[in-house]
Amino acid sequence: MDETPQRVSRHAWPAGRVLAARILRAIPYAATAIYLAGVALTMSRHEMWRDEIQAWLLARDSATPWALLHNMRYEGHPGLWHLLLWLPAHLTANPVAMQVVHAAIAAAAMFVLLRFAPFHLVSRLLLCGGYFFAYEWAVISRNYAISVLLLFLVATVHGRRWGWFLLQAVLLFALCHTNVHSILLVLILAPMLAIEYAVDHAGDTRGARAALGRVVVGFAIVAIGLFSGIRQVTPPDGSGFAEKWKWDWQTAHVRSTANRVTNAYLPWPTDELQFWNRNRITEKLPPERHVRVALVILGVGCLLFITQPWPIVPYLAGSLALLTFFHVKYPGSFRHHGFLFLWFVTLLWMTWDYRRWRLPWRRADLPVGVWHRCRDILLWPLLLVHIAGTCVAVKHDWRSPFSAASAAAAWLRGTYGDGRGHVFVADSAPKASAVVGYMPLDRIHYARRGEFGSYVIWDKQWQSRKTIRHAVTELLGQGTNDLVLVLSDVLPHMPRHVSITPVAEFTTPSISGEAYTIYHVSNLTARAAAR
Repeated sequence: MDETPQRVSRHAWPAGRVLAARILRAIPYAATAIYLAGVALTMSRHEMWRDEIQAWLLARDSATPWALLHNMRYEGHPGLWHLLLWLPAHLTANPVAMQVVHAAIAAAAMFVLLRFAPFHLVSRLLLCGGYFFAYEWAVISRNYAISVLLLFLVATVHGRRWGWFLLQAVLLFALCHTNVHSILLVLILAPMLAIEYAVDHAGDTRGARAALGRVVVGFAIVAIGLFSGIRQVTPPDGSGFAEKWKWDWQTAHVRSTANRVTNAYLPWPTDELQFWNRNRITEKLPPERHVRVALVILGVGCLLFITQPWPIVPYLAGSLALLTFFHVKYPGSFRHHGFLFLWFVTLLWMTWDYRRWRLPWRRADLPVGVWHRCRDILLWPLLLVHIAGTCVAVKHDWRSPFSAASAAAAWLRGTYGDGRGHVFVADSAPKASAVVGYMPLDRIHYARRGEFGSYVIWDKQWQSRKTIRHAVTELLGQGTNDLVLVLSDVLPHMPRHVSITPVAEFTTPSISGEAYTIYHVSNLTARAAAR
């Protein structure tokens, strides 16, 4: 028996490396497919609420894109997301089409992250499963997933920013038309790029001149984007929803603002039916520790940039801009607070395009290099908290209705068909518009406004004190004998000649304010006269 050890062919290892490389290249595609399947499956159990349906109704009931931009003047949001919905909304009345568009955008953002981010593979996978990327900005169809996609694309091209500056400028232009939080970040990114241009081309007159034309045109595009985006989010005269500026620096208000940092970096919802926008960490944290915890989180974030100190400036500037907005203008919810974390991830991605700070002594520089290479691995415990948050949100969204609007609309469709021949009445648009979006209804009578409509118009009239009793009396007086009430509030006392019968009830949703009771209303006087 020949016991001579066999030699491995020298061609075996290259083939193994080729196979390993192919597997690594396939992981972003496979992971994106799994991510998309998970989001789509969760979406199939997610009942959209009024803010999701609002964008769909605006797109559906606007004859042209220009009319859409006019109709959304009270929204406080730029129009990119709504414009993307305009064509699908005119091809089908089913709001599920909006979920399809949103899932595609969220999946595209995660593919860019998985394919191009310089982080460890495990870090990228954990990020994809985190609360914001896998639930808040994925399952819930709003205009925030577009910001994620655009910021990740900006980070992708940042390494070649001077050669591809026009592309980067177009991305920033589009980012200005997603939401106000993205506008704030563009206001930080624009001067950051201007300073980098000056620093990168210091002493390189020829290179500066070669890129000057693209840079000038690019900054002009960004400026136009900022101007038009800010113009769209500025509330017009007559707005009834715009928050007033609150220059209140009392301790309780400051602590409340500091909680936004914890919500962004540690989004772990409470394990209850009404989990949304509730954080078990901040609820259990003593109030006197809120500011200290926020400072520790931001301080650790700065440490992760220490090997490339320049991004610390825009990191702190962007975080301060967002926190200031939360403090003085609109406190926001989880979906808004998450932009603090998104900004951190985007800048951490960009840092790989800068030279690493090195110590002159090799032994002293060794731990700095290790820290530089392993810094995103240090985020794994944090990202596991995000994963836990996703699990809590998906569990409750799967088991219980997020909103009762879908169930109420399904019952109304089954009972009244397309709704023709019946007059539907609701107390207020912010509470009942989601039902309209799920119904084949062009409009419903909103008692507070005293008129028919579909989407919410956030002017001063939406806060009108008109009652459902007044609306019912007025409609019955106009010759209508039967009404269908879709109420989320307590039924008020009605006149004696009005017969009211509760016919269906849809309760216990995750989001408050979207439980419904449906009543059938008849005019007893008119019925008696008909007999």
